[in-house]
Amino acid sequence: SARARARAANRPIRESPNRTKAAMARAALTLLCLVAVSGTAVGEAGAKQPLISTDLLYSTYELLHGAYSEAWKKADIDGLLAKVPIEDLKKEVSKQMDTLPPEVKQGISEVQIKSLQLKAMVSEYTEKATTQADELAHALITKLESEVSMVKGLVKKSAGNLMLFACWMSFVLYMMLKIFLIVWGLFWSAVCCFCCCGCCRSRGGAKAKTEKNGKAKAKSSGKAAAPASGSKSGAAAAKAKSKK
Repeated sequence: SARARARAANRPIRESPNRTKAAMARAALTLLCLVAVSGTAVGEAGAKQPLISTDLLYSTYELLHGAYSEAWKKADIDGLLAKVPIEDLKKEVSKQMDTLPPEVKQGISEVQIKSLQLKAMVSEYTEKATTQADELAHALITKLESEVSMVKGLVKKSAGNLMLFACWMSFVLYMMLKIFLIVWGLFWSAVCCFCCCGCCRSRGGAKAKTEKNGKAKAKSSGKAAAPASGSKSGAAAAKAKSKK
């Protein structure tokens, strides 16, 4: 049992191959992201360009819209819709609308008018909120550039670009923290592997040596006790014979 424990203590700690591969993949992805950031941050003439902007979102939308339009054309959706009798359906709907009472028609027209008014109101307030947000973002970015000169030109002065920049930096910091935690965990796993295995090996050897010495002492004491008991029994027998 002592040898089995010593062998178990001397076994090296093995990392799971799946966890190691996942950590390497995350590290590679983060390094690629950092390389992309560093490449976009430096311009052709060394001048600073925006680190990330809403143009990326617009370009992505245009790309997806182009792919959607191409798929629409190849699937011949316009030809399929042309075969649907839409005009006949409109005529049937208009006939059914004519049979409705005047109160219902008036209610429907009022709802349509209110929906248009609501859309116009929402558009107006949205434009005002966007303008105010852009002004606030412009002031914040200008203040930041005056305090920290290294970020000058890296953020476009608008609310959308400021929010996108904040999200991007949060993502980069999160990935850096993940890499640090992975490296830190691997470092401590290696330290524990080398240190703990050495300690367990020394403890196992000392324990085995102690057990071996104990067994040797027990055997020697047993051998010493056997002649003593034999001599005592012989003396008792001789004494009994003399009495007779």
